[in-house]
Amino acid sequence: MMYAEDVRSWRTTDYFDLIISAVGLHVALLGIKATTDNTRRLAKRYLWGTVLVGIAWNLFYYYLNVEAEKEADEARVDANDDDTIPPMTDSQFYAQAFFAILLPGLMWVMCCLRAWQFHHLLEEAEFEAEQRTRNELGGIMEQQETTTTMMTTMMTTNQSPTITTTTTQ
Repeated sequence: MMYAEDVRSWRTTDYFDLIISAVGLHVALLGIKATTDNTRRLAKRYLWGTVLVGIAWNLFYYYLNVEAEKEADEARVDANDDDTIPPMTDSQFYAQAFFAILLPGLMWVMCCLRAWQFHHLLEEAEFEAEQRTRNELGGIMEQQETTTTMMTTMMTTNQSPTITTTTTQ
């Protein structure tokens, strides 16, 4: 059971967390729409959205981890009466915050990689479809040109088109 004194008050950093989460939700819905519609434009938006939200999320939580390490170090130093434990240096704060964000950061890299693969897959599929359409249209255009050339030749020589069949016994 939670009591009123157990709930922390709203901080300024919570606004940033709310914004990053809302944009992340929008990007996730964009990804769902991109997989449903299978368009390269939506896939590209999803890719860039995933990259930007991933960077923002990692930077924000890196900052939060550095601040939490500083607060924890201050509490540890204040609780240490005999001064046997020296306070941490800034580089130690940054290193601990980096290692705390490393695994989630790698997950974001994997998400960005998958978004790039999806975009690349759609790009290849659209290219192949364009090539196939060009080849089919090229074949139709060649048939039309051949037919037109044959008809023009027959008309200039005043021949009527006839179908001849040959049979061999």
